[in-house]
Amino acid sequence: MGTTFLYKSVLRSSLFVVQLRDSRCTQILTDISKVPHEMGRKAMAFKRTSVPFTEQQLSNIFKSHDVDGDGKLSRDELKNAFKYLGSRWDAYRTDQALRQADANDDGYITEDELKKLVEYALHCGYTVG
Repeated sequence: MGTTFLYKSVLRSSLFVVQLRDSRCTQILTDISKVPHEMGRKAMAFKRTSVPFTEQQLSNIFKSHDVDGDGKLSRDELKNAFKYLGSRWDAYRTDQALRQADANDDGYITEDELKKLVEYALHCGYTVG
């Protein structure tokens, strides 16, 4: 008999079950209802959790919203990133982020200013899921 773990996908907010035997993954099930009883489906309790994004995750999210690939985030790209993070006030967050991170006041967040943007987003407390 192996050990069963319940994982939550970081970016997709989906649950999946992994069965390990001798430290090797033997089975991954994305449909919780298909977990065999011997893997302990009846004993599993699911609890909603809030896990904060890491600096690296936030940095990757912001970089992925640079849709035109110019190496900097425009106001619209930044607003879309905050929408993606689940902000209820994405326009407000965008304005605040530009005030916090846009050191040269050009209206864009460059690679050099990204660290300040990530610090601001961490302070806002965005969570996975």
